[in-house]
Amino acid sequence: PDMWSDTIFARMAALCAPGARAATYSVSGFVRRGLTAAGFAVEKKPGFAGKRDRLEARFVGPSPSPRFGVLPVTAADASPPARVAVCGGGSAGSATAAAFARRGVAVRVYERADHLGAGASGNPVGLVMPRLDRGDTPLARLFRAAHLAALDAYREDLVVMDVIERARGARDARALDDLATDPPLPDDLLATAPGGGLVHRGGGLVAPRAGIARGTAQAELARGGEVRALAPRDGGGWRLETARGAADFDAVVVTAGPGLAAFVDVPIERRAGQVEWTAPPAAGPLVGAARVAGPYAAPFQGGLVFGAT
Repeated sequence: PDMWSDTIFARMAALCAPGARAATYSVSGFVRRGLTAAGFAVEKKPGFAGKRDRLEARFVGPSPSPRFGVLPVTAADASPPARVAVCGGGSAGSATAAAFARRGVAVRVYERADHLGAGASGNPVGLVMPRLDRGDTPLARLFRAAHLAALDAYREDLVVMDVIERARGARDARALDDLATDPPLPDDLLATAPGGGLVHRGGGLVAPRAGIARGTAQAELARGGEVRALAPRDGGGWRLETARGAADFDAVVVTAGPGLAAFVDVPIERRAGQVEWTAPPAAGPLVGAARVAGPYAAPFQGGLVFGAT
């Protein structure tokens, strides 16, 4: 009995495509109920080796954590908002604005600077690669889904190159070895690097401001004014105030990074980072893959871009 648990049933479902089959010698009621709850159609069959019955199962339900896909989406019962404010005009804000625009929702993006991408999103380029966690935790699923969504969102702007990730120590090496042994992404996105580590395929460099411009193309822009107040309205929705006046919205999304602390009382910890880039070397342009071992370096416009994290 100790080999069976709700965690095992959920993990089985996470690894199964629709129609996948499973079989077991056990016909325990706990096993039948657990498989059924995880999305399997279960039935008894004649046993073997002196056993009267065996169990056969076929996966028919949606996987609670698709291994190579994105997170399942459940439609909300409520109607979508008609008008939304997004506070923050960087990469997160533009992606949010684009997601609402695709659903026919009117969006106004508030940016306190006089131009979009005034914070960290104003870096000339950013490195696109996944953070991969071992196991199948909710956070690991989130990071996998986020990377796949990023590759789709950045496909028009991405300078594709391999990203080679090396270990920073013995503990890091064990983690990368585990990921190489049981890869959480398919072969066309993840491989073992010669000499150890991982090769992230399909990633590379992206210019954030190009994505910001595309993502906010259908949004109304309110630049050069800080949000002074945000308060719920009687009957639902929110009132947002700036120095230029107030406006009402059905929903408000804050994408202001550490500026979130101005809207809600939560502890915010800032982490300093730095990006540098060089001109092309006299010997000719640098080519090849990006390399990561905590800090990173990548070919950029014939020179090199490198960053702290």
